[in-house]
Amino acid sequence: MDLTDKELKEIDINDKIDNYVKWFREDCCDPYGELEWLIKTLLETDKHKTDMMDILNDTYELYKNN
Repeated sequence: MDLTDKELKEIDINDKIDNYVKWFREDCCDPYGELEWLIKTLLETDKHKTDMMDILNDTYELYKNN
């Protein structure tokens, strides 16, 4: 059953996020590549670049010696 564009837009964003997380955890064949793509995509945006850099820097400081 194919959903129309309108039906896809009507699905709650939280349901879409939950579904994506489930796919990522259960069926994603390249989690590293998927996360790398998401991170690089956020770094290319004006709105999220600073937040993403903060996250990367904080995580690097916590895990660089592990």
